[in-house]
Amino acid sequence: MTLRRASLLFACASATWLAGCGDAPTEPEPAAPEALAAAAALSPAPSNLTTEATSQSAIQLTWTDNTSGEAGFQVWRSKTGPTGTFALRTTTGANVKKWRDTGLTPETQYCYKVVAVDGGGTALSDFSATSCATTAPRPPKQLVAMGSTPTTVSLTWLDNSAGETGFQVWRSTAGSSGPYSLRATVAGNVTSADDADLSPGTQYCYRAKSVGVDGAVSGFSNTYCGTTPAQVRVRVVLFGDSNTDRCEDVQPPSRLSSYVSVSPRLAPGDAPVACSVAGKVLAAWQSSSSTPFQVVNHAIASTTTGGGGFGGPNRTPAGSPEARTLVSKVTRFEGEILGKAYPWSGNEPTNSSYPTGAIKRVNAFVPGPNDFVYVSMGTNDNAGPTRKLTAAQTAANLRWMVQQWTAAGRAADHFMLTTLPPRTDGTLNSPTAIPDRNALIRDLAAELGVHLIDLSAHVSDDDGMTWKSATLNIGDGVHYTEAVRAWIGDQVVDWMSAAPLAP
Repeated sequence: MTLRRASLLFACASATWLAGCGDAPTEPEPAAPEALAAAAALSPAPSNLTTEATSQSAIQLTWTDNTSGEAGFQVWRSKTGPTGTFALRTTTGANVKKWRDTGLTPETQYCYKVVAVDGGGTALSDFSATSCATTAPRPPKQLVAMGSTPTTVSLTWLDNSAGETGFQVWRSTAGSSGPYSLRATVAGNVTSADDADLSPGTQYCYRAKSVGVDGAVSGFSNTYCGTTPAQVRVRVVLFGDSNTDRCEDVQPPSRLSSYVSVSPRLAPGDAPVACSVAGKVLAAWQSSSSTPFQVVNHAIASTTTGGGGFGGPNRTPAGSPEARTLVSKVTRFEGEILGKAYPWSGNEPTNSSYPTGAIKRVNAFVPGPNDFVYVSMGTNDNAGPTRKLTAAQTAANLRWMVQQWTAAGRAADHFMLTTLPPRTDGTLNSPTAIPDRNALIRDLAAELGVHLIDLSAHVSDDDGMTWKSATLNIGDGVHYTEAVRAWIGDQVVDWMSAAPLAP
């Protein structure tokens, strides 16, 4: 039998399940959220829906149940704003009036609607009003708190969030375990603060939180305790290379560098290593004077007097800036010795030498009339394939340092400059690299009125060509022994002790 087209159309219209009758059957599309509420005689919608970010990964929802006999509530969520696309997040039990959404992304807005449903998932009410909340930001990290004056602790931290509105600084006066109270709130993107009006010689412990756009607050950062110095009257900053930085005769991993140098290193608040130049200066001062004193070690291994277009590369192989390298428009010398752009950072790269990245000079300060600087640098200036500074360049860079010091209003005789020890490890580009520099350093000291510590004369009979004795270096021809460091400590303290104290 042949069916006519009209008959075929009738059959397809009345029995769409027959094969060959148009498109294949499909499942019905899921109802949109609003369509769930299209049934007749709906109960009042849940009301008073509130959403509150309780952490960087959780939001707490609460609402009022206005329905009798519901099987539960469906919670629908949008990650694209209050008018975005909502998807079913969960279905609660009957009479439930709160739910906590977890596993969320920090600093992200989530919007919610709630609807009462029966056991089959059919809406028994309209949707509640929409409520949105933004999860808390990540907490700050690498918080450091240092006693910068007898009445001030200076704090710095790393901004670990994007779009925070501020940071809370919390303080304990009862040790690291607390209790802590809110001390101050600073604006977003601010990464330092001073806590003032404190007591000298007192420990204060700090933590910080990030504040999000909806007021959600992160967890705490690390804890760091700083102690205000006891009315320090005299300070000295050490500025040099590896001989000043650390005790090269100590083998890794026990060998600790200054807090601004390569890893492993001291924390900013640690006392100097006893065998280092800084440790010898501190010990010599404490044995001869009761005047409150502070030594700050800003020495870094492998550095030169140059950088910034004034000879040699801008950074050491580990990534430390050289003395005249500009970082954020401030040279390393200015940031570490003159306290400019406090707390200046050397913008060190994150690597094995600097596993936490850039180092803030939190122990830097603007020098006063009772403060000194010790500079022992130039041994690396003409050693190796990229460090090819002439003796004249070394002298010019040291001259510039002295001029920066005096231009800041500090006395020339509070600037201590050393001649250089021999370097007999075969890396010098010129056989007279050390004597040539020593001759110019002596002339410079005499001309500018700075105090000269003639280290070369102490360890060498030929002005730095060779060592007087093999016992004066640790066997590598470059680094002097602890006995030499002790001699330097005595020389530094003898000179500072002779200077009259300003009121």
